[in-house]
Amino acid sequence: MVAQRRITQIIAAEGWLAVYDHGSQDVSDIRTRPLVCWALVEDAGGTHVIGMDADLVAGHKETGKFLGFCREGESLSRFQKT
Repeated sequence: MVAQRRITQIIAAEGWLAVYDHGSQDVSDIRTRPLVCWALVEDAGGTHVIGMDADLVAGHKETGKFLGFCREGESLSRFQKT
């Protein structure tokens, strides 16, 4: 059974990016996608805020490993493998 989600509110996410790693275990390949909006969603687990870009819900589709969010212009160094 597919979990049911209900979007209760959206707000523009201007200036925010979703960060993904498309690399291998040893090498990072950090890429970003601009967010379109933040969405307040309800599901069986409660209420959550998620970031959405034009093609997917950030962190919920196989496009590389979802690492988090950052602002445009912010350093991506915290997402690099050490």
